[in-house]
Formats: sequence, structure tokens, C-alpha cells
Amino acid sequence: MSPPPDGAKPELILSGEWKSGQRHHRELWSTGCSQTHPFEEVKLGWGIRRRASTGRSPETNVLDLAKVMMLGEPIFQTWISRSCFATLIAFASLSLALDLATGEQRFLITVPLLSMSSQNIGTTNYVVIQADRLSNPVGPEIQFNEGSRALGRFRGGALSEDWKTAAYIAVLAACEAVGEDPRTWSVTLKNVSSAYLSEGPSASAAIAVALVAALKRDGILPGVVMTGAVDPIGRILPVGALPEKIQGAAAGGFSTVLIPQGQTKTRDWDLSPLAEELRVTIVEVSTLREAYERMTGKSY
Repeated sequence: MSPPPDGAKPELILSGEWKSGQRHHRELWSTGCSQTHPFEEVKLGWGIRRRASTGRSPETNVLDLAKVMMLGEPIFQTWISRSCFATLIAFASLSLALDLATGEQRFLITVPLLSMSSQNIGTTNYVVIQADRLSNPVGPEIQFNEGSRALGRFRGGALSEDWKTAAYIAVLAACEAVGEDPRTWSVTLKNVSSAYLSEGPSASAAIAVALVAALKRDGILPGVVMTGAVDPIGRILPVGALPEKIQGAAAGGFSTVLIPQGQTKTRDWDLSPLAEELRVTIVEVSTLREAYERMTGKSY
């Protein structure tokens, strides 16, 4: 292949060799590409003029041209291509590892709760739960998103210390239920409530059910709500103000309310007439497993 004549404009003639004021044409590298094409003159990136005398396909491999323009000599291109390929493989592996460690190990779920307002009126609210698996067993890490506007107009309600302690116990109970090491989990809770402050341990059983459902990728059935405390081994413990909470559940549109075993009728109340009047079904549960089956329709 002969060089261009001395009178040719050497503005941006592609080749693999540089000489004074002009470049010699040469075929692109013979390895690492599916086919080679000689190029003639490229003027400031405006276009390519094909050589018709070579007998080669008139179509130009734009990818090859881009390699020449950006990477230079074919030998250097081969080296940098291999280096970039190795780098890309490393980044792809790292990205996959991060996806497995974070993206696929993050769980989100929302569960309804029953609580009391400052006027001693039963109300319904929701807790948004995010659980992340930790790479090192330094947990459990329990965080509370209080007072934020992260959910738009819904402000995260403030939480009392006994509420937070009960939530911590709920995490332990959920991990015990599914055989997980609680040290490998970070859990963030946001209580979306109209009340300024939520108190007491009565949300902990529902939180434990929700965590198990999130880890097992199950959902909470609509129309079902629960009140009750939970201990670390999954026993459901008694709570107070059940008549007011039953009324709050009915007002919130819930048809089934789970309560601790033995609390339908106590020396302080009898919930059966109230439930019949409000057309609410009351179900007593004694363990986290029973509560889970009622709230999800599944077992673990």
C-alpha cells in the first residue's frame, strides 16, 4: 500500500505511523478485530472517505476507526484492550458482589399497628421497616427514623424508650424464629402516626411478624391488625387498653384483630359484645408462629 502523495492534505490521515507532515495508510491491526479496513482521510471527525481501489468491502467499521482515533497504535490498542477488559471484569465482579451483599439483602415491609392517642382514643398507624444484612456480625443495629418528612406529609412519630426496647426485642424474636444471627442485621423503623409520641411495648409482636414476613418475602394480609408484646423466644405477652384499640381497629377499617391469649375477657373488660357490635373478629394468639400464620396466611 503506497503512501499518499506529497501534496495530500495531512490534516487527520489515519495510519499507524507518524512522519513529517503526513501519515501513511496501513491496514488496521490484524488481530483482535473481526475484519480490517483501510481508511483514507478523516477531516476533524466530519466523515470517512473509503478507498475504492483496495477491493475491500466499501463499508467502514466505525468501531475500528474509533479505536484508532482514541487508542493509537494497534500494539498499544491490544495492550490497553486487555487491560481494560481485566479492569471491567474486576468492576463487574465487584458490582455483582455489592448487589449480592446489599441490593439482594435489603428487605422492606409495612405493618399496621394499634395505639392510643394522647386523648386515650384508639388509633391505627403504620411502621415502615427496612432490614439490611451486615457484612460483619456487629449488630443488631436498631435505628429509629423519628420526626422526618421522608414519607412526604407523613411525619415519623416520636418513640418512647420502652417502645424502642420492645422493638429491639422484636428483632431478636424474629431472628430466633427464622434461625438468623441477629448480629448480622441492621433494622430501621419509622412509625408513621398522627400521634406525636408512641409509647409502650404493644407494637413489638406486629413488628416481629413483619420482620419474619420480610425475611421470608411474604406479605401481610389486608384487614388484619395486631396488638401485643413479644419476648425474645416468641411468646405473645399481654397489653392494655384493648377496648379502645378494638374501636380504633374498627374505625381504621380492620376486620380482624389479633390479641394476646386470654385477653378477650378479663376483670377489666369483655371484648365479645364490643367486637360483635363493631363487626370485628377477635383472634387470640399465644406465639409468634400463630400470629404469623394469622397475619400472612402462611407458616414458617
